[in-house]
Amino acid sequence: VASWMVEQGVRDLVLVGRSGATTRAQRDQVEALSASGARVTVVAADVASRADMAALLARLRAEHAPLRGVVHAAGLLDDAMLVDQTLEHFARVMGPKVLGGWHLHELTRDLPLDFFVLYASGSGLIGSPGQANYAAANAFLDALAHHRRGLGLPALSIDWGAFSEVGQAAAEARRGARLEARGMRNLTPAEGTAILHALLADDRAQVGVLPIDVRQWIEFYPQLAASRTWSDLAGQARRGRAQVDRGLHEALSAAGPLERVALLERFVREQLGQILRMDGASIDKSAPFKTLGLDSMTGLELRNRLERKLGLRLSATLVWTSPTIAQLVRLLADKWGDGATADTAAPAVETDLKVDGDLADVRALSDDQLVASLAEELSLGRTE
Repeated sequence: VASWMVEQGVRDLVLVGRSGATTRAQRDQVEALSASGARVTVVAADVASRADMAALLARLRAEHAPLRGVVHAAGLLDDAMLVDQTLEHFARVMGPKVLGGWHLHELTRDLPLDFFVLYASGSGLIGSPGQANYAAANAFLDALAHHRRGLGLPALSIDWGAFSEVGQAAAEARRGARLEARGMRNLTPAEGTAILHALLADDRAQVGVLPIDVRQWIEFYPQLAASRTWSDLAGQARRGRAQVDRGLHEALSAAGPLERVALLERFVREQLGQILRMDGASIDKSAPFKTLGLDSMTGLELRNRLERKLGLRLSATLVWTSPTIAQLVRLLADKWGDGATADTAAPAVETDLKVDGDLADVRALSDDQLVASLAEELSLGRTE
C-alpha cells in the first residue's frame, strides 16, 4: 500500500508500527520509497495506546504537512476455539484493531481528511473457525466506518480475504492453503491496490472483497446451506458461471474408448496436480491418493472440479472409493457410458473399502471419508 501511494503521487508518508522498520527487507523498502522522491518517516508507536497516538499526531502537526488521510491496517491473530478463548485472547486481538481504530477516529475527527480507510477482514462477515475474537474485532471496524459516515466523516472499511504474498495468511502458508482448499482464493497485492484505488473513488462505507467459490465453501461448512444469504449467493454463483468445460466435453464425446481414457487421465492429472501443487504428469497412476497428501478437504475440491467441468454427478466419497488415478479414470469413463475400460486402465490397488454398487459399508469409512459424505448430504442444492 505504501508503494502504491507513492506511485499515486504521495510525497509525505508516515509509516507507524510497534517496532518500526527493524528488518533489512523493511529498511530496503523504506529506502526504495525515499528514492522515488517521497519523504518517508517510520515511527515506532503502539496504535492501541492513546498516549502514543496523541504524541504521534502532535509530532505530525509540528513536523509534517497537514494530514490528509489514514490507512489503519494493524492486526494480530491469537486463535483458539471459542470454548478455549480467554479475556486475554480477546484483549490481544482487540488492542490493535478496536482500540487502534477508535483512537485514530477520535484524534483525527476534527481534521479535514480526504480518506479514512480501515483494513478489516472477511472473518467479520462470514466468520472463521477459531477466530471469534478476530471476527469481533473486525466487525467493530465495520461499525466504526458506518458511525463515522453518520457523523459526516470519511470512512471506508474493507473486509479483505487472504493475500498470497503479504499479510497474516501469507506469513502462515498453511493458513492460506487451507482457505484455498475451502474455496477462497488468495488475492495478490496488485489486485488489492487496484481494488483499493477503485473503492476510494466510490461512496460505500463497507465492502467485502472475498474471491470465494460459494458452493465449495458450503461443502466445507454445510450448516451455511440453511442461511438465506448463502443460499442466494450460491444461486447467483450457479447462474454466473459455466458448469461444463465444453471443449473437453466435445472431445470426450467424439473420442473412442481408448482415446477417451487417455483424455480423462490427462484431465485428472492436471486437476490433481493443480490442487496438490505438483506436476500431475509425474504422478504414479496406481499411487493411493492418501499417500500423495490428498485429505478430505482437497478430496472434495477434486470432486468439485471434476463434477463441474465434466458435467457429471459424483459422490463426495469419490477419492476414497476410487483412491488412485487409474481407478478414478475407470469410474469416470464408465459414467461417461464406456463399459470397456477395465482392460485399458491400470490394475486397482488393494484398499480396505468394500464397495457394492454405489454403496460403501459405512463402518469401513475413516473419519475423513465420513466428513466428506456428510458434507455431500448436507450441502446446498444437492438433491436427487
